[in-house]
Formats: sequence, structure tokens, C-alpha cells
Amino acid sequence: MISRLLRCVLVALGIMTVFITVYWSTSAGIVRADTPGPPEGLTLAPVGYYGVEINWNLGSGAAKTMIRRQIGAYPETINDGELAYYDTGEYCLDTGGEVALDLNHAVYFYRAWSQAADEDWSSEYAQAQIGIIDPLTEPLTDLAEALNTRLGEFDEKMQTMNDTFTLAVMLIFALGLAFFAVKANDIMIYTAAFLGILIIGYSIAETTLFLGVAVGLVGGYMMYRGIRLYY
Repeated sequence: MISRLLRCVLVALGIMTVFITVYWSTSAGIVRADTPGPPEGLTLAPVGYYGVEINWNLGSGAAKTMIRRQIGAYPETINDGELAYYDTGEYCLDTGGEVALDLNHAVYFYRAWSQAADEDWSSEYAQAQIGIIDPLTEPLTDLAEALNTRLGEFDEKMQTMNDTFTLAVMLIFALGLAFFAVKANDIMIYTAAFLGILIIGYSIAETTLFLGVAVGLVGGYMMYRGIRLYY
């Protein structure tokens, strides 16, 4: 009697163990033996600088393949990164969608999983990476940006030099007018010098207010000399 009861208990424990194991495995996401195999022969090939041609073979027992892309590291799960492909085929051309790929400035990491008809996912995956096709492109781009910056600085310096030269010419012309007027000592010459120097002073004041005012004072002196001469 006791041995029969013991056998019944052991059988019950065995059934409970199997049930608990299956339930725990399903709940914890442990893949069953009938899950599909990973995609096989995953290869990446550049299409110009802005596209990636992807080829693979369906994994054993797989109905679909999902391929996801990420910059800097492989996607960890089927929800990470960007979706590159999810269908029944064995080929796709990935151009990045709304955000175009740029193989000259980034490394793209691809990981592929299989999905069975009953929507079970493969426990394993296939992966590959691609990017920076031309190793000279990035240094050359950096060099071009540095040159553009230097050229911008050079243009600013040249503009400053041109402004300084123009300012110097206007000052020399204003002083020359004043000197000529004083030498001529004529009311008409004083009047012309006053108007000319006043215009030059106004132009200079747009760049340097102090010098503009100084030149204006020289023009005022011309007017003063002219009034003195007239009266």
C-alpha cells in the first residue's frame, strides 16, 4: 500500500515537474526545440555610398527574416535600431529610408533573425557590418572643412585690410582738400572743401565714429576759414 502510494506521488511529481518546466520555459522566453534556425550566409555589399545590398538564405524552418540596422553597435533585440527588412525573401536593398545611409561617414551594424510560421523567433542570429568605404574620404572631408574655415578667416582679414585701405585713402583725400583750400585761400575753394570733407567724414563715421567726427571738425574748420575770409 505504501509503495503504491509512493509510486503515485512520484508520478504526480514527475508530471508537475514537466508542466512547470514547460510553463517556465515558455514564460521566460526560452526557445523551444522547434524554433527556426538563424539566417544563413548573410552578406553586405555597398551600392555607391548610400545603399547596401543584403543577401542571405532563409534559416531552417523560417518563414520570414527580420534584419535591423544600427550605427556603432549591433542591435541587441528585434526592437533595437532601425528596421531594414522584414519579409519572406532572401534579398533587399537598404537605402536607409527617410534618413539616407552614408557609408563614407558611418559604420552600420546589421543583425538578422528568423521567424517561423507560428511567429517563433530564432534564438540565434546572423550579423555583419559595413561602412567607411573610402578611408580617405573622412580625412579629406575634414581637410576641406578646415580649409574652408581658413579661407573664411582669410576673407575676413582681407575685408578688414580693404576697409582700412579705403579709410586711409578717404582720410588722405580729406586732408588734401583741406591743405589745398588753405593754400588757395579762396571762398569757393573753402566751400567745396567743406562740402567734400563733410561727405567724407559722414562715410568714415559709418565705420569709425571717432575718425568721422574728427574729419567733420576739419570740414568745420574749412567753413570757419571761409567765413573769416568772406567777412
